[in-house]
Amino acid sequence: GETLYIYAPLAHRLGLFAIKTELEELVFKHEHPKAYEDICNQIIDTEQSRAELFEQFSTPVHPLLKARGLDYEMKTRVKSCYSIWKKMQKKQIPFQEIYDLYAVRIIFEETPGLNVKETCWGIYTDITSLYRVNNERTRDWVAQPKSNGYRALHFTVMGPTGKWIEVQVRSRKMDEIDERGLAAHWKYKSDGVEEDQEITKFLDQISELLENPDSSAMDFLDTIKLNLYGDDIMVFTPKGDPITLPHESTPLDFAYALHSTLGQTCIGAKVNHKLVPLSHPLQSGDQVEIISSNNQKPSALWLKYVKTAKAKSKINEFLRTERRKLISQGEESVINYFEQHDLSVDAGHMDLVASLFGFHKREDLFYAVGSGTVNLVDSLYKRIKSSKSNRFFKSVKEALIGKQDSTSKPTESISQISEIDYKKPYLLQSDAIKSNYVMADDCNPLPGDEVVAFVIDNQVVVHRRTCTEAMRLKSSTGNKLLSTIWGDQGATLFTGSIMIEGIDSKGILNGIVQVITEDFLINIASVQLQTQDGIFGGKVGLEVHSAEQVEQLCAALKQAPGISNAYRVY
Repeated sequence: GETLYIYAPLAHRLGLFAIKTELEELVFKHEHPKAYEDICNQIIDTEQSRAELFEQFSTPVHPLLKARGLDYEMKTRVKSCYSIWKKMQKKQIPFQEIYDLYAVRIIFEETPGLNVKETCWGIYTDITSLYRVNNERTRDWVAQPKSNGYRALHFTVMGPTGKWIEVQVRSRKMDEIDERGLAAHWKYKSDGVEEDQEITKFLDQISELLENPDSSAMDFLDTIKLNLYGDDIMVFTPKGDPITLPHESTPLDFAYALHSTLGQTCIGAKVNHKLVPLSHPLQSGDQVEIISSNNQKPSALWLKYVKTAKAKSKINEFLRTERRKLISQGEESVINYFEQHDLSVDAGHMDLVASLFGFHKREDLFYAVGSGTVNLVDSLYKRIKSSKSNRFFKSVKEALIGKQDSTSKPTESISQISEIDYKKPYLLQSDAIKSNYVMADDCNPLPGDEVVAFVIDNQVVVHRRTCTEAMRLKSSTGNKLLSTIWGDQGATLFTGSIMIEGIDSKGILNGIVQVITEDFLINIASVQLQTQDGIFGGKVGLEVHSAEQVEQLCAALKQAPGISNAYRVY
């Protein structure tokens, strides 16, 4: 969990591509051994066909490059097993549909007096004179390097057999910097390497975060991670100064990048001279002007808008300060209320009142009172009076009103869990009435999925192994991590969803419903289908018993007339 969440992204951010790839491969090999072995075997099986395609592609290219007098090397780079698997998971496609399985890499030696950028584009001109180029997949990271220092010219052409082939053009120096990161930077330090500026910016950002860490170690890691991955965009100030930001950054990120005070007081922005909301995603080349007001203050909603670690850190810092103020005000109000009604100002009683309002901690109650969400005068006594039938609320009433009953039983724990042996796999069991675990809402695992569990708030919470939140938890709460085994689930139904795509036609919906409800006897929980220009697609929520049942349903739907694809979504 730590490796995939922090160390691999950190290697990526520092330009250590070879180390980043090795770390990801090791994680994949140990966490998903069967999938790793399957993909490795398929790569081996397709090796000969790839070699033949490379030979056909490169044969007419060599004379053109030699005519330029270049000293170069042309080779292929196969996508890593982890990258292939991640793409298969993201797009829900089989191995056979991964079309960028490998790329052709051309590495040339720099010649004194020749411009490196012109050499890259000269090679581009030679290859595109032979093969048709896909302009939408051309990336010039020579003129504008990535934030981790990566430089190369990428473009995709239609190969001689009708398959798209990605071509990567770079100098020997660019190649060494890509593979060896900062180690190569030092080698070329005397040359004034442009990429050092981006690395320095990143290290400055990390230094700033370390000087103002979040109160929670996990929040701090999350904030750091925002700076580790993601493509960058280049936007400009009204004076034309360039600012590098992560992909999908907003005007708020831009404001905080310029100055923390400007971010805190931002009320809007003009992008290319047009007024836009704070949540507007910026594009490379945008010119941004920030509108501010001294009366403006950050809100929790802003956290949904920002992408940069600096912006998130500054907003959280402000919100924590404001929360502490409101907690202090709320605590003072609660104590005054207790004293006015001759009630004991006791921490235990405060906790009972907090539980009465549905809060886990009394600080949450103080915050709700301080912010005006909870009004003790209007609602506390009503809640106590209405809790006659519940022993837990009865104990609250007795504690507050002072009518202690010597025969009353001690308060029951809301949620209890038996002692768990973390060294042994935990058996997940369920029936129609109760379960010894709960499913995580963010990934909706099903019996049969590869899962892990965490003991959180006296509950065993089950996540899919590939879930982003599970990866985050593994890196921070490994002491609460449980290996799991699926046990008997009885007749328990679980929530699952599938995506269906195809050609719209009369009766297509009836056909889908028939396969689901009559052929597989599955209950439909929800349907969200849309049609456009003769094509339909959408999500269907189901009540199912296992992941295998969903896979079988998808396989059957793919065979139905008019349906081009059906796959599970999470």
